[in-house]
Amino acid sequence: MKQKKVLSYLTQSQLKPIVDSYLKKQKACSIIDAFDKLRDIRDIYLRTGDIDDLRYLLALCLRCRHGRRMPWTATKRAVDELLNANILNKSFSNFEQLYAEIKGLLGNIPFVCGDLTLYDTAVNIGQLLTPIVKPKDFVYLAAGAREGAGYILGKQNVSSIMPTNAFAVLLPGVSNIDIENLLCIYKELFKKFAEGKTLTSQEIEDAYNPHCFFPSPKDIYISRLNNCNII
Repeated sequence: MKQKKVLSYLTQSQLKPIVDSYLKKQKACSIIDAFDKLRDIRDIYLRTGDIDDLRYLLALCLRCRHGRRMPWTATKRAVDELLNANILNKSFSNFEQLYAEIKGLLGNIPFVCGDLTLYDTAVNIGQLLTPIVKPKDFVYLAAGAREGAGYILGKQNVSSIMPTNAFAVLLPGVSNIDIENLLCIYKELFKKFAEGKTLTSQEIEDAYNPHCFFPSPKDIYISRLNNCNII
């Protein structure tokens, strides 16, 4: 049986229903909600000056998205590195500088050194800086996001860091951070399109993965940081 040819890229008309659905759902529960909660915890630390409030905040920056399964020994080592670097009091001209700093600090720590964890950590910390530092000129693609981009643009055209404007036509109205998020969430739908299949509106609606953020209490995090070598 002759194998069906796989398309090398998708079209704006194919992607529009997915983009529209994503933007609509983001209004109810977006990644910005997680950033707001991190800033609330930062503000508590600024009021109290309690080092454990800061340790809690940095641990959340490492674990609140894809890093939730990170071993606590690795979390503690990374938190200590970020504390010693006084990361929240540094200034960066752009996200690329911040990402390079985070990679330099954490890039040798097992379970932290992956591209996705480094990106998430840099994004989270960037939201705590004044002024906020966030991805602008480049989209960082790892794991699911890179897979999704491959179905849209053709795998041969995708690299780990790509200009944001590479997605401007196909994903209009989607911010840099949301491009990475969208590419990951809908990768299986993009795959179906690339295989020449069609999607129902229900498939598109059901694919969304909300980023509602309900952090574990501070005392749980501090206990695990303090006892990670024995539990």
